[in-house]
Amino acid sequence: MEPSAKRDRHRPPLAPPALLRAEDEPILASTVIFEEYAAAGGFLLWRTVEDVLLWAAVQPSMRSALFSDPPPEARSPRGVELPLHVLHRKLRDEHADAETVSQLCTQISEWAESNGSIRTAIHFAQAAAVASPTAAENAYRTGRLSRMNAQHARAESWFRRAIVLGRSASDWTTYTRALSGLGNLYRQKGDYPAAKHFHSKTLRAAREHGLPELRGDALHDLSIVSYESGDPHAGTAYGRQAYTVRGRHHPKLPALANDLALFWMIYEGAFSRVLPIFQELLRYVWEPMPRLFVLANICRSAGGSGARDVFDKAWGEVWEMLTLTGNRQGHAAAFVELAHGAMMLRRWRQAAAAAERALAIATERHECAVQRAAAALLQAIRNEARASVSVSSSGVAGRAEDELAETLVAALRPH
Repeated sequence: MEPSAKRDRHRPPLAPPALLRAEDEPILASTVIFEEYAAAGGFLLWRTVEDVLLWAAVQPSMRSALFSDPPPEARSPRGVELPLHVLHRKLRDEHADAETVSQLCTQISEWAESNGSIRTAIHFAQAAAVASPTAAENAYRTGRLSRMNAQHARAESWFRRAIVLGRSASDWTTYTRALSGLGNLYRQKGDYPAAKHFHSKTLRAAREHGLPELRGDALHDLSIVSYESGDPHAGTAYGRQAYTVRGRHHPKLPALANDLALFWMIYEGAFSRVLPIFQELLRYVWEPMPRLFVLANICRSAGGSGARDVFDKAWGEVWEMLTLTGNRQGHAAAFVELAHGAMMLRRWRQAAAAAERALAIATERHECAVQRAAAALLQAIRNEARASVSVSSSGVAGRAEDELAETLVAALRPH
């Protein structure tokens, strides 16, 4: 074997190229920024993204002649003035390093994400990844944001690039997160075998490289995928392992308890098992939307277990929250849960009122899945049919599940 061939064997693998434009974006993809930021602020953000892409494509000696100050009318959106100013100054500096430009783009991306401007966040994260093309973290961030925006092909391409870059640089944290990102992407697409494959790889990588936080996340994700793919015993086992790895004081304990309780309620009808969990979760959830769903789940589980007083109290709180909240996101789904609870108590008038409200809101907001569920539920109520799971204080018996539920309730209680 010749020396050059031997060297090639040990050369780090080339990272696969990633998609710079989603299928639903125009040819000049970054113009989607104008959908989130109009007028002068949007122009400055758009121009900045395009300038960074050009900066990364030309030789350093050419940069000072290519770039100039933005026009005075191109005002910066509030909260991001400094990083935009510094970034434009760096673009004109032929000695500016890629890492600094990349960090500034990431700052702007984080600002946009915090404002709910996901498309703008994606394009600045992508600009950071182009400016510093060997940084795995930049590729991972672009993939994560793309997945959040349901841009599946773009997300997959950036996650796969992050995996190769992370492995090449021995950046095992980003490498493991990118594997997890692929697992979550495939779960989002409904491909459970692929999701389980990548979450299992995430778990192995976290174990091998001593990443306990990501190990707990992988076990949590495997629990969710197992339940959703019809393997509840594996779901409970992974959930127990996630709790053991994280411990009772971990900040993600409420999320794990909520997910397990939802699966036990929906798939097993174990209403009495999950009701105490949802009640304890109220101590941890104060943001309006998450609290709304916890209360709605209390209504359903209280109805299923025959806890009428608990049902009535939660029913009143949910209706009050829904009346006072102007933004109707999530309202239809919450009303569906209320209708389920009332139906299992055979309170047909209450059930019909909640189902009708759910159907109206889902139709108005074009929430097709919730709309179908609400329509089917309303028809069942009008036929005075029983819920799909009869009123029961126990649901499907499961000793391991009952023990884990008791452990979670004890851990959620104040110490």
